[in-house]
This record gives sequence, C-alpha cells and structure tokens, in this order.
Amino acid sequence: MDSADQPPPPPPPPHDHNVELFHQVNSHIECETYEALKDILEVKNVGAGSVNFMDDSLLHVVIACRKSHLALKLIENISTNVVFKLGHKNYFGDTPLHIAATMNDVDVALALIGRKMDFINQRNEK
Repeated sequence: MDSADQPPPPPPPPHDHNVELFHQVNSHIECETYEALKDILEVKNVGAGSVNFMDDSLLHVVIACRKSHLALKLIENISTNVVFKLGHKNYFGDTPLHIAATMNDVDVALALIGRKMDFINQRNEK
C-alpha cells in the first residue's frame, strides 16, 4: 500500500492537553474539594483555560458534572480580577452559561448572569 492509499492522519486536538491537570480537576470535583478547585481557578490561573480536550474550563466541567453547589460557591467567591474567566468559551463556543442552560441549572445560570450581565449576549458556535 503506497502513501496515496493511506487515510490522512487525524487532526490534532484543539490545544495541548495537560493530563495531570485533567485528573486533578476530576478528582477534586468528585471529592467536592472546593478550596482546591478555587486554587486551580485563581491561584494557578489555569482553571479558566483548557482542562480537557474540548477546551472546557474548570467551571464548564463542574456544571456539567451537576455539582451546582460547587459551581455556585466558585461563581460567588471568585475575585473580581478574574470574573472574565467565567465567560470562557470551549471548543464549540459554549460558555459556562450555555452549559448551565443545557443542564437546566437555573440557579447557576442566574448566578453567572448576576456576576456579569453581558454573558447573556454571548453566542455559541451551534
């Protein structure tokens, strides 16, 4: 079989994937360790960026895991200098507000809007 008959290689992931961070985030969500999640979001300054291959932020994943109480606590207690992180868009252009709406999590959606009203105007890629 020559190279012309071979399928093209798969496309690369949308970003570099930090496997260690991925496992840390999932473990902290499962164990519901709020302080560790807040540390990832604010101190390590990585929680707003990609924590999985779909470019989800830490908050995307917390909301998708139906951990509303953790999401609410993170949203309410995030410092004002990192509020912009709440609007991070994933690979599909979804923000945490889109995920909250998809999960029918009204409390989280209202908390996000309460922190930054212009989240309402953000559109995804779908």
